[in-house]
Amino acid sequence: MQPAIPQPSVERPVAIPFIPNQRLLAEQARARAEAETQQATARQLRETEQRAAEQARQTVEERIAHQLTEIEAQAQQQTAARQARELRETERAGARAEAEARAQQQAAARQLRETEQARARAATEARRIEEARIAHLRAEEEARAQQRAAQQFREAVVPANQGVSVAQLLEQGTIPAQVPPAGNLLDLSDKNINNLTGLQTVQNLNRVFTLDLTNNKLTTLPVGIFNGFTNLRKLHLTLNQLTTLPVGIFNGLNKLQELHLSSNQLTILPVGIFNGLNELKVLVVGDNPALPEAKIKNGYYEGQALQTLLARLRAH
Repeated sequence: MQPAIPQPSVERPVAIPFIPNQRLLAEQARARAEAETQQATARQLRETEQRAAEQARQTVEERIAHQLTEIEAQAQQQTAARQARELRETERAGARAEAEARAQQQAAARQLRETEQARARAATEARRIEEARIAHLRAEEEARAQQRAAQQFREAVVPANQGVSVAQLLEQGTIPAQVPPAGNLLDLSDKNINNLTGLQTVQNLNRVFTLDLTNNKLTTLPVGIFNGFTNLRKLHLTLNQLTTLPVGIFNGLNKLQELHLSSNQLTILPVGIFNGLNELKVLVVGDNPALPEAKIKNGYYEGQALQTLLARLRAH
């Protein structure tokens, strides 16, 4: 084992105590104070900035919330407005539908009333026509009976081949030479007339409303014989011996309403014979045995039956 080698001794430095300088201490204190002040200022600034940032964030959030609220309110208003508009349109559509339904109901009711009224009028008119027809037929039958009796009596006194003209009656003074102011009726019935010569010489024929030639011996009617009877309403030619009616015989009788041709010997009603008789309301052609039954089904015509007959006899 080797012997220990002695180590040389080392001298330790002696610590010299530090004595701070007063000025240095003051500067350090001032520096520390400034640092603390700066730190405090920086901290206050950070806090201020944080508060400002928080306020800004809150302001932005409030603004956003306000905008969202406004947007929602606008959306709600728009929705409410749209709903109100749709409701108004629905109400208007409903009102239009109700108005149309009411109008249709009113039109249907009016049409029904008009139909019922027309049916009632038609029924009343039909009854009136039938009653008038029956009355006319009865009156005609009675008149024919009386006229046949008069004819038989006259034929017993006057030979069948004899007769007189209107001119002869005028010469005899049997009939007047002029129609008086109130002479609406020119009665030439039961005069045994077989010739209308001289009728046109009678003055003031335009005053005549009714010309009665019933129960004579007329076999023909010359065209133009009724010229001058511009206001004639009724023409009676019943109980004569007419076999034909020349076309144009009734020309100018624009106001004629009744035409009596029963108890003659007519064989045909020529096409166009009644042309121009636009006011004709009654046509009596009964007791003409030779008339075709296909055209003449009864002796008395008025209303629609008359119009149908005239349509068949009207020239095309």
